[in-house]
Amino acid sequence: MSPRYPSLDIASAWISLILPLPGHETSFNRWYSDDHFYAGGMCLPGIFAGRRWIAPQALRSLNYASDPAMAEGGSFLHLNLFSSHQSDEAYRALGQTLQVLGEEGRMYGDSIERRHLYSAITPYEGVVYRDGEGFGEGPMDIHALDYPFQGVVVEIVEAKSGEGRVELVRWLKGEFVPRRLEGSDVVMCLVFRHEDLPEGVRSPRLPGKCPTGDKRVVLLWFVEGDPKVCLERDFGGHVEEVKEKALGEVVFLGPFVPTVPGTNSVSDVEQLFAFPENCVRSKANDAASDLRIKVST
Repeated sequence: MSPRYPSLDIASAWISLILPLPGHETSFNRWYSDDHFYAGGMCLPGIFAGRRWIAPQALRSLNYASDPAMAEGGSFLHLNLFSSHQSDEAYRALGQTLQVLGEEGRMYGDSIERRHLYSAITPYEGVVYRDGEGFGEGPMDIHALDYPFQGVVVEIVEAKSGEGRVELVRWLKGEFVPRRLEGSDVVMCLVFRHEDLPEGVRSPRLPGKCPTGDKRVVLLWFVEGDPKVCLERDFGGHVEEVKEKALGEVVFLGPFVPTVPGTNSVSDVEQLFAFPENCVRSKANDAASDLRIKVST
């Protein structure tokens, strides 16, 4: 009897915006790229895709944030996609894995200082394609983290109320997103709704309950061209249009470019990820080589 392989559908996404504190950028990048991206994500059942992104200062300066907690933006964005037929198993495995990694000293909560500006497992509300239904020559939603997009723009919108989020999602998918995709460098937009992290996935460093979580919708706009150019040309008026519709407001809008896996030396991180204002030589960054040896053993 042939094995049965379920059709692949997105159930939810891990969306995490993290800001390493000054002096910890290199050690954070090394830890996440060498160990945590795999041990805490890609190795788990039900996670079928993942990608890391970064916002150098030149891109972070273009962020929009009405929420003071999001004002600094995240310098790193981590995305994973969960499959619909294994999502419950994946959530259990994630909670257990974070606990084990913590017990093994592989979470580096004290030695690699960072802030989670946004981290959640967000249920999937669907996709809107620029060029139709996504069954032609272009990538589909399940390819979003594997296709070589040059950037992604994260947009967080809050409905006027928890009850109004359904109507907000309907308008975003049915009118706002299709109109904004037309003639742009954005190939697709994946739509998610916020949910607070399950009890089993909580940890001291991860955010607790979001006071406005039941109102939040997260849009991931995947860009083929230069995200800086795209943001300036194709995203103008987003904030005003959402506000005028009176269904909600944009609380964060920011562009990111993909990281280059394996670029772990201090010079590579400084060149590729460019933190001119806050890349400080610190004990945390100088100890990055020791950290890599520790994670590999």
